[in-house]
Amino acid sequence: MDSAAAAIVASAPDSAPARDTMLTEWTALQMPSEPWVQEAASPEALLRQVRDVAAAQMEEPDAGVLPTRMLSQDADSAVGHLMHRDLADDSIQDVEFRLHMRRDGSVWRVTAVDRRERCRRRVADGGRCA
Repeated sequence: MDSAAAAIVASAPDSAPARDTMLTEWTALQMPSEPWVQEAASPEALLRQVRDVAAAQMEEPDAGVLPTRMLSQDADSAVGHLMHRDLADDSIQDVEFRLHMRRDGSVWRVTAVDRRERCRRRVADGGRCA
């Protein structure tokens, strides 16, 4: 190994990035269930529709307060993100949902949903917010 290669190896980090200790692990939700059983003409429209149904179930006065964004998208599949921020809970600050969507003919449907929480204090043993 030449000296330039040795310098690169020596400067490389020797550990993985630190995990966010305020986030629980993603867990899969049971499918199908409301509000996830929806269909729309595009993944963006499906994500907004799911957001609106979820906001109505949570009795949110304005669905727009639940931010959404597309994480990835190709011709037949997409992954979107939905967040319910600033919960009135002493241990859970935010709840995040990751929606896996797939095209079925001319419509898009949610095929799987994962959930995780951002804790106000920390993630306790057992993976729940303390």
